[in-house]
Amino acid sequence: DGIRDDLVTGVQTCALPFTNGPIQIARLLAALGCLVALLMIGTTMPAQGASPAVLRLEPASDHMITGETIDLVLRVDNVQDLHRVEVHLSYDAAGLQVQDLQPGVEGVQIRPNSFFQPSCVVWNQAEDGEIHFVAYRSPVDGSFSGSGVLAYIKLLATATTPGPYEMTFDPATTKLLDDVGDPVGPGQLVGSVLSLPSPSLTVTGQQT
Repeated sequence: DGIRDDLVTGVQTCALPFTNGPIQIARLLAALGCLVALLMIGTTMPAQGASPAVLRLEPASDHMITGETIDLVLRVDNVQDLHRVEVHLSYDAAGLQVQDLQPGVEGVQIRPNSFFQPSCVVWNQAEDGEIHFVAYRSPVDGSFSGSGVLAYIKLLATATTPGPYEMTFDPATTKLLDDVGDPVGPGQLVGSVLSLPSPSLTVTGQQT
């Protein structure tokens, strides 16, 4: 701001009557150029084409059969400087059951990708229709920018009533954070809808 004020003062000074003719004009143009450049730097806006970070489940939709398992992937796209994730999901426990992917650990957990060191996963729990997954990047690995898989989820379809069964993010508590705790997303949350179709009806008849 001090530099900007000095430049403004310089412009004002150069705007005095042109006692030195061309020299004074040259000074004025130079000062104006510097001031415009500084103002442009100070008001730089994010690129309009930049995509917001997306936290999503993949696939976003699928059909299921009672008694079979479904594999989901938790992934992030277009993130910048990601250090910590706080993911909170809810699912329809009346038709979906989370399978334990870390049998050596007490309770039911999803499986973190190698994106996170095991010691950097501080909360990994699935029960009562909710999944809580909180983890941070190792200081050795540093923050992450780009797209990648965060964790894997395996579900057992226990539903017997046809219809959609959803797994959704809690937008109030799900966060993507940098190394100082500032949010870096998500700009968009995409859950998953698993559908149990109605049983097909086969009609057979006998010609008389």
